[in-house]
Amino acid sequence: MTAAHNACSSLSASPGIEPIPGSLQGCGIPPAHTYPAWTPNPAANVNAVAFAVFLVALSAWWCLRKGREAASGKIVEEGIDGGVTVDEELPASGSTAEAPPCTSAAFPVLSPKIIATLDDALHKVAASPLVNALHDLIDRDGAGTWPPEALNPFSPQHADEYPEVFRPYFELANEVPPRLAVEHPDLDDKVNLAKIRAFRTWMDNRLTSDIPDLEAVLTTLQSLRTIAETDPLNGDRELIYTTRRILNFILSTLTWLAHAYRWGTIPIVRIAQAEKTLEIPQQLLVPVRYLHTQYYGLGEQVAGTLFALLYCNVEKTAGGDGEIVHWTTRELPRVCSSAERFHVLTPWEMEKRALAMYRSFALAAACLHTRDTIGCLVHLRRANAALRVAFKHFYTHITEKHISRKTWLSHAQGFEGWSLDGVEGVSGNQALIIRVLDAFLSLPDGADAPAHLLATPIHLTHRDRQFTAALRGTNCRHTCAALAALVEDVGVQPIPGDELDVLVARWEGTEMDGHNPLPLGTTDDALTQLRVAPYLHAEFTRLTTTLRTWRSAHATNVVKYESVPRPERTVYTAGGGHVDEDKYGDGVGTAADDGEGEDERQRKAVEAFVGRLRARVRQTV
Repeated sequence: MTAAHNACSSLSASPGIEPIPGSLQGCGIPPAHTYPAWTPNPAANVNAVAFAVFLVALSAWWCLRKGREAASGKIVEEGIDGGVTVDEELPASGSTAEAPPCTSAAFPVLSPKIIATLDDALHKVAASPLVNALHDLIDRDGAGTWPPEALNPFSPQHADEYPEVFRPYFELANEVPPRLAVEHPDLDDKVNLAKIRAFRTWMDNRLTSDIPDLEAVLTTLQSLRTIAETDPLNGDRELIYTTRRILNFILSTLTWLAHAYRWGTIPIVRIAQAEKTLEIPQQLLVPVRYLHTQYYGLGEQVAGTLFALLYCNVEKTAGGDGEIVHWTTRELPRVCSSAERFHVLTPWEMEKRALAMYRSFALAAACLHTRDTIGCLVHLRRANAALRVAFKHFYTHITEKHISRKTWLSHAQGFEGWSLDGVEGVSGNQALIIRVLDAFLSLPDGADAPAHLLATPIHLTHRDRQFTAALRGTNCRHTCAALAALVEDVGVQPIPGDELDVLVARWEGTEMDGHNPLPLGTTDDALTQLRVAPYLHAEFTRLTTTLRTWRSAHATNVVKYESVPRPERTVYTAGGGHVDEDKYGDGVGTAADDGEGEDERQRKAVEAFVGRLRARVRQTV
């Protein structure tokens, strides 16, 4: 078996160390800084002198090969009209009947140079930083689970776990919904301005009277941070992980209150949208900035993030499902409350299902690092299966039944916006699952897109950024593509499906005993490993196709949900802010005076936004 599993087995066997539920311990990946160093295999490296030379040769050969393909027109970017649709059946992951054809039936004996090239190319995969980064994300940001699970201060079992100084924040949040949200907004700017001012005055008074000692709040946060940053191996594990969960929900509550204060009424209205700056109460500003900059590695802004407002705002029920804690529409009719509830729960539930994919990506990279292509194939197939489960949840719940088009813009999306001092709010491009796929599949990261469409560092935690950077740094897809092309160019057939099934079954049968079924110790082993490469490349293609299908479906959903007229507000997106010509092109920001200008601006904005989403579909190849 791979070194990753060996390390995990030894870790789990260590006295006094219990696996953390939902973490990487005991799940096939060792914690940070315990990943074993790579050591060369003398039996496989028949000609060690050629090791470095042929790594360079492989890279040069691959670049030349892709250059020739591009010059000859073999690489063609496919438009959205030629892409797959949501209803199109995707190829089943794990199929062994689709091995790419090869140019020759001969099985040449691999030369020592080819063995050295294969061995070094696989070792080149940067596995250790990825393993450590995923462990840190789950261990710190998730407090031992992923996605995070809120400790609900209103439940009897958790009521006494929070420091008393934060009790007024929770009580205030509990009283906000009936004062903030209404089913049908007023269209009179003067009426709305009066309501917003009254709500903010009420919040100001409550924060001033109930939280008179801001220094005590900050001191308590500093103490909690000290506990949370303690290594669980050197302290009270239960206390450390509980403290991390406490900090997560404190951040969620504070930013949720800040968004309530920012808008003053839900649905959001144009008089509030017109504000460019706003003085946020110190009782919210100071603790949020402290947590953002000192613990999570976010920016100094008070605006909420997808991590705080969604991931950390869900508690796990006894049945294992998630339930939202803070929601503005709690006392409104179901058509309003259901839209907000599923808007928050769906990304959380997708992350819960995607965790298996994250682990599989890390283990696939670890297997490549140790030259175990059979193990890599197993984990890529598992990743494909997990991704399909996560996206199935999306397709099942982003529907009219759960999220009404009539109320999504008004009672779910608007609250998460910000648009103060040049900072915007929550956007779908902050979702971890999508950025993980882009990174692992070496797809463009969207850096050339307009700024309002990007997930900026101030919206992503430090450990989130580390994880996606490590995924992109593994270079697994390019490595597997290069090896698959090498199979074709040297005239080696991919291993037949029935033989591969036997090897996979043998690998899975010995997965947990620390034995590697294919040690790559002989020429035959090296040949077997190389002949698996086309199947690895096929699994990456399946991952890409599934993501492309989702992006196509998302573009379709955007048209349905973003096109609904909302007369109480100007055209607006939570993550992109105000719609204007700088963001969406000529004609979008100009409205006619005949009363239909805002509808036309909305139509053009949706059209431009969907056009950019379709551009991302075309890039997903």
